[in-house]
Amino acid sequence: MTKTPSSEEITDSEKVGYLKERVYVAFTGLAIVVALYTGDVHHRTPGQSFATLMLGVLGVTSAAFASDVIAHLAVHKHFPDVRTLGVIARTTLGALSSLVLPALLILAAAWDAIEIETALLVAGGIYVAELALIVWLSVRSAAISWQQRAAAMLILVGIGVAVLAIQVLAHA
Repeated sequence: MTKTPSSEEITDSEKVGYLKERVYVAFTGLAIVVALYTGDVHHRTPGQSFATLMLGVLGVTSAAFASDVIAHLAVHKHFPDVRTLGVIARTTLGALSSLVLPALLILAAAWDAIEIETALLVAGGIYVAELALIVWLSVRSAAISWQQRAAAMLILVGIGVAVLAIQVLAHA
């Protein structure tokens, strides 16, 4: 008999979705703060930086929610039930938590507690650390040899750098 997950249990599929959304949001946030940091200094105010980061991350999160609902409709041929819609909402909204510290740093710059350049630089570091932690936790728990873990880390970091470069070019 197949066990049906209770409302408190998180399935492996839900964990994959949550991590996937965290990675998307972290890459988007990182690309935005790097583009702001390297952009025209005369147009980089804390208010504009805050709005750009918020709208960019909210945009990618909204797109993720919509894509999950559309994918569900396409595969299952019906609208997600209440539980599934709740999982999709929690997954996409949970990824917004990676926005908190970078947004607070930019707000600190708006309050003249730090320079906007410093806020953006530290925010970028936070996103890099988040991505590194996700990759490390994923590779660390994989049932593979240490050589395969090292290769996976190098490959994933390389892909991450390529993705970041493309996103920075797109936002610049």
